[in-house]
Amino acid sequence: MSGAERAAFVDVVAARGSGLIRIGVARDPAQRLRELQVGSPLQLELAHAHACPDRLAAEAIVEELQRRFGGRREHGHWYRMSVGTVRSALANGVTSHHKVDRQIAHSVRSDLGLAHRASRDRNSGDGVDGVDGPR
Repeated sequence: MSGAERAAFVDVVAARGSGLIRIGVARDPAQRLRELQVGSPLQLELAHAHACPDRLAAEAIVEELQRRFGGRREHGHWYRMSVGTVRSALANGVTSHHKVDRQIAHSVRSDLGLAHRASRDRNSGDGVDGVDGPR
C-alpha cells in the first residue's frame, strides 16, 4: 500500500493563547503534534483531526482550506482564526472541486470544439470561459 492509499488526517493544531492555528496533513496527528511542539515556544494542542481515506484527499482538503482562508494566513501553514471556523468548514463538506471542475469544463469545451474559442475569448476578456461568447 502506497503512502497515498493510507488513511490520513487534516489536522488542526492550536497555539494556546495566541489565536493561531496550523492546518496540515498528518498520518499520525499525535506524532505530528509532538514534532511541532519541539520547535515551538508556545504550548500546542491538537484541536481537531479530520479523517480522510488517503493522503491525496487530505491534501486536497487542506489546499481548499488554504485557498478559502488565505486572507488570514500569518506564516506557512499558520492562520489567525478560530478552530471552530475550520471545524465548520470541514463539517460543511469543504473539498477541492475547483481543479476537477476546470478539467471537466475543458473536456466539455474540447468535445464541443470550443477549446480554441475559449482560449481566444479568455485572452480578449470576452465571454465566460469562452462558453457564453461576447457579452
